[in-house]
Amino acid sequence: MILATWNVNSVRVREERLIRWLSSRQPDVVCLQELKCLDEEFPSETVRSLGYHAATLGQKSYNGVAILARTPLADIRSGLGQKDLDAESRLLSAVVEGVRVVCAYVPAGGEGTRSPKYSFKIRWLHALIELIEREKWVKQPMILCGDFNIAPTDADLSVPEKWRESAIHNSELVQIYHDLLSLGLTDNFRQHNTEGNLYTWWDYNDLCYHRNEGLRIDHILSPQSLEDRCYRCWVDWEERRGEKPSDHAPLLADFDWKGARQRIDVGTPSEKSASQRSSFIAPDDVQFGEEAGRAFVRSLFPDLVPDAVAGPVVVRFRSGHEEPLRWNYFPAGTREWRIVGSDAWYPAPRGDG
Repeated sequence: MILATWNVNSVRVREERLIRWLSSRQPDVVCLQELKCLDEEFPSETVRSLGYHAATLGQKSYNGVAILARTPLADIRSGLGQKDLDAESRLLSAVVEGVRVVCAYVPAGGEGTRSPKYSFKIRWLHALIELIEREKWVKQPMILCGDFNIAPTDADLSVPEKWRESAIHNSELVQIYHDLLSLGLTDNFRQHNTEGNLYTWWDYNDLCYHRNEGLRIDHILSPQSLEDRCYRCWVDWEERRGEKPSDHAPLLADFDWKGARQRIDVGTPSEKSASQRSSFIAPDDVQFGEEAGRAFVRSLFPDLVPDAVAGPVVVRFRSGHEEPLRWNYFPAGTREWRIVGSDAWYPAPRGDG
């Protein structure tokens, strides 16, 4: 089960991108934030034609969240249950195959911690925690995901000194994030990626994306009952570049919600390796941490790649151009790759890209 969360920053502006992405990546469940449209303006018919059921909570020009799923959505709920906080369309949940999926778009908080918008953000987050506790969602299978507008550690900040004590990262927000985890939730991205320099948001200004000056503010959290059923979590870098991108990239996770798969250590050759490889998306361009990236390489080619992928990797494009593999992601158009120091070239996950 592939679950994705993505702040699309206006579904009307990004509709063509969204449809293309759904068609190519084909995730099972998608949580969208910042729709910036009314429910009737959401491309429901087009999404339905791609095989998705949809629940939306729209708002004119601002905010808005949606949940898409390949299977029917049940027990759809919206809001925090507090009138003033629910004036903004920021929270939607639904049960998908027995798992409650909670899609959250946390307020950004304004320009600083003294802003009224920041006070609203803090009240909103406390109300979210109270809702989760009141409904005992953690005791049931659930996933909380979305744009939290919180970078919980210095490793989630490309320039820590710029963001410390901001409305995105400060001691109060760090504590609130830990309060969420203390409910019994796991940060699934950090479960599989321990390195820094891995982000989900980059400002449009000053070529921040190209310099990888970003923030990790989009999250997927699951309770301990699903922790061991999360096989990997990654950022889809491809969608942050090109024409009219959102300032966020999609964050995806591969879950075995029903516990049907036999867990295999990634990279261990076995007769089960083929079925494991087919259980998650291998995108044209996907960002991992270094160790997770090596595990990904081993899982793609368990019969060819040694148990330990040591040293950097070089990729070669159709044009013949070669360059180092950054953060172990396969850029679109990659034809082959090899471990530095070896003579063997291996085909890219999708052949010619």
